[in-house]
Amino acid sequence: MSAGLYNLHGIKFGSTIISSISDQTENAGITISKEVLDGEIFPRLPVITEHNPTIEFSTYDLSLLGILGSIGGSIRAVSGGLTLFYKRRKEEDFFYPPNQAVHRSKTATQGMIVPESLSWSHNSPAKLSCKVYISQDGVNDAWVTNETTALPELSPPRLFSFGKAVIAGVPLQYVSQCNVNFGINVEGAGADGDISEKVYFYKEANPDVTMSGKDLNWSGDLPEYFAAEHADTALYFRQWIEAGKYYPNSAPNAVKITIAGTAYFEKVGGSGGSPATIDLKIEGRKDGENLPLTIVTGASIP
Repeated sequence: MSAGLYNLHGIKFGSTIISSISDQTENAGITISKEVLDGEIFPRLPVITEHNPTIEFSTYDLSLLGILGSIGGSIRAVSGGLTLFYKRRKEEDFFYPPNQAVHRSKTATQGMIVPESLSWSHNSPAKLSCKVYISQDGVNDAWVTNETTALPELSPPRLFSFGKAVIAGVPLQYVSQCNVNFGINVEGAGADGDISEKVYFYKEANPDVTMSGKDLNWSGDLPEYFAAEHADTALYFRQWIEAGKYYPNSAPNAVKITIAGTAYFEKVGGSGGSPATIDLKIEGRKDGENLPLTIVTGASIP
């Protein structure tokens, strides 16, 4: 029998295929208690006190935010749950054909999926990192493994880069880095001595945005600290077509993130012969109607 060697092959969330995956990790989430008793020096009964599996993955396809929004949501509420796919390698060849039922999948039908961060730096594609918390109701398996599955067809790769920043109505130039921290804190509600969480819930959603740039005039064009509103503060991420070409600004391919919060200039610094940089930070706030971050996919860039 050939070795069970596999490569990553996308994620399915409900009916949506998540592709352009850069990395992915399954964490068992096991905690073991090894008490040493009765004056002995070795533990005699190691016990598992926690079993809370999670998945962490990153994708370059920012259009996933059109489904997750800025806070994510329930896996249970989506038909089919969330499935990881692994394509099987073929000895002395690349991979078995995707339509052959020799590949591997793992499916979770309970839990939550949340965006954690969106990061971009000059000369690199933007990357979205997400986390999945898998709950167990004590009746159904949290993970269902299938080693005889065919693979879904993936969409062509999608890559995004920074496009434009408008902060309090002022377009900022020479942006070199941008990081969106979605600030979501998820907590489990385990009880009754069970080792696994039966359900997860939002404990906190406290997002912030940090930008770095090489134009120190940012601090002249804007006050030292000020209020940012959804109507006048937005980040745009544009999509690559190929090589060094982007879709035109008028094309509805961009991802737009609006922000409401308190903005301030955090620091200015430099090193050696490189230009000095300035950091702007926005601490998100709910304005009474909208979430601190709102997301629009299929947007154009003004």
